[in-house]
Amino acid sequence: MKMKLNSLGEALKPLKERFQQETDEREKEKRRQKEVGEEKTAKEKEFDNLVDEMSKHGFTHSSQVSAYIVRNQLGHKYRHISGILEMELDGDVWDFDGGFPTDIYAQLCYKLGLQNQGSRATPGRFTPYDDIL
Repeated sequence: MKMKLNSLGEALKPLKERFQQETDEREKEKRRQKEVGEEKTAKEKEFDNLVDEMSKHGFTHSSQVSAYIVRNQLGHKYRHISGILEMELDGDVWDFDGGFPTDIYAQLCYKLGLQNQGSRATPGRFTPYDDIL
């Protein structure tokens, strides 16, 4: 009987190891999802704070918001949603300091009733201040 239990224990060993590995992978995925969720929360908080702060100034153009962020060195305060935006026009490419990713830019313009400068330049790669500072 003891021999049968040992044999059964040995037979179950690979199953136990696989179960533990799957459990570890699930826990790792849960941690990753939590981190992503927290980043979204940080972005949402920053966006709400930015809208609150900028609404007090009566800005009419998005460039005024960008200039305000750069002039007042607010990159650390809005580090997930503002940064360096690569711009392109007729083959010329440059970095725009105080820019926003296109989704944040659209929401910000909508919330604050902002206009753009009427430029034909198109946005490219966005690098948040969080990756730079």
